[in-house]
Amino acid sequence: MNTNYKERKTISGKDKEAFDEFLAGKERWNAYVEKHGDDTTVDFSGVDFSKHRKGKGEFNFSGYLFPKKGNVNFKGVKFGDGNVNFTSANFGQGVSFMEAKFGKGNVNFSSAQLGTHLGEFKSTIFGEGEVNFNSATFGAGDTDFCDAQFGEGNVDFCNVNFGDGNVYFFKAKFLGKGSVNFFNAKFLGNERVNFFKAKFLGKGSVSFNALSIRPVGSQYIPHMNGISQNLQNAACSNISGCMTSFFIHEINLNDR
Repeated sequence: MNTNYKERKTISGKDKEAFDEFLAGKERWNAYVEKHGDDTTVDFSGVDFSKHRKGKGEFNFSGYLFPKKGNVNFKGVKFGDGNVNFTSANFGQGVSFMEAKFGKGNVNFSSAQLGTHLGEFKSTIFGEGEVNFNSATFGAGDTDFCDAQFGEGNVDFCNVNFGDGNVYFFKAKFLGKGSVNFFNAKFLGNERVNFFKAKFLGKGSVSFNALSIRPVGSQYIPHMNGISQNLQNAACSNISGCMTSFFIHEINLNDR
């Protein structure tokens, strides 16, 4: 009996065929997605990937494609210990990793397309390895890292394009020994960029060097005396109609 995949509205992690295809590699997964409609939802929420990891080997989802007009849901997933690689993945309309938990290993979203209308990492725990979003692109909707927790390794948001929506790092925690780097990050279309009560409590340097923003109205970037912060060379230009406010006050940092 032939399956009409175009009629399916959801690719579910609870479906054995879909889950097996997801773990089978880029070619198999992308071909499987191609069989479905562009507006298909991908729902792997609550899946415990750690049960399917071979030792501490890498989960390699590099180059994975998702339905162009569908939403992708990884809410509450558990990846366990080991690397997780979503390099150059394209998450379609929107993606949520809300409350996802990564373990002891590196997490890589470099050059990923993180949703046309939503990129959600609220309350995500990134574990103890390095976290890499270098050159990732967010879309027209909100980008949410509220209450996200970054662990032991370096955190790289260099060259990220945060798109056109609001950007929230409200109460995000950077706890590791490595550096936190937003070098050349672009906040060029955002109405609100919020680092309110973010905590940089690790031992590494924190840099917003060459940050690009377009504020009209309030821009509040306080002097951070004695802290290895770098906000010089921020590119700021008033653009008519852009109602940006950049909030990073009440940041909590350990003395270096």
